Amino acid sequence: MIPEFDVGCYIDYSPDTLRETTAEDVASYPGPGWNRDYRPLYDVTWDEVEGALDIERKALDRASRAYDAAGFEATLAAVVEEAYENEDDGFFCYIGGMDLGVAALVMAIVAAGGTTYNACRGRAPGSLHLQQHPYVGVVLDRDRAALTSRFVLEAGCCLYSGEEGYLAIGAPSVEHCHRLARTMIENRHLFDRLPAPTWRDGLEDLVD
Repeated sequence: MIPEFDVGCYIDYSPDTLRETTAEDVASYPGPGWNRDYRPLYDVTWDEVEGALDIERKALDRASRAYDAAGFEATLAAVVEEAYENEDDGFFCYIGGMDLGVAALVMAIVAAGGTTYNACRGRAPGSLHLQQHPYVGVVLDRDRAALTSRFVLEAGCCLYSGEEGYLAIGAPSVEHCHRLARTMIENRHLFDRLPAPTWRDGLEDLVD
């Protein structure tokens, strides 16, 4: 079984509150809920999103056969452990240290021209996750937020604003997050038409 959480499907943010993000913000781990261990991505291709989706899909299918939420968490932990034991380069490239269940969505957000400041698959029984439900903290400009909102609703998720104009995506389950990532990649051409995000200017010099 895949754990489910009491999260609605809605959009709740004001475009006027969306702040301008700079390369310095991204390089210094922006956003509320700051996590010392979180490393925001800034250069992800759609092909890499496909790689993350493939790995995550197989992991979720395997974990969904668990009897309960604790078993679901244990199965995903086993997937990660096996990747380390087998020195699975594909896993490290596409998933890295991110939570299976939200990793593909993080990758999709970045490929679409956004960035993230936190990600968690939710505090199911048997887990030590901090967030109460599947959650990805995102930073999007107005155009990307508007376009992402459309796909958030299609996937049954929510997009809402928090402190300082930053946004967060919430979901009733990691299956919904995975669905949103898939929907975004299916509509990549719409994101690719948008102007390049300004926060990428000079970022490479700050993170090297």
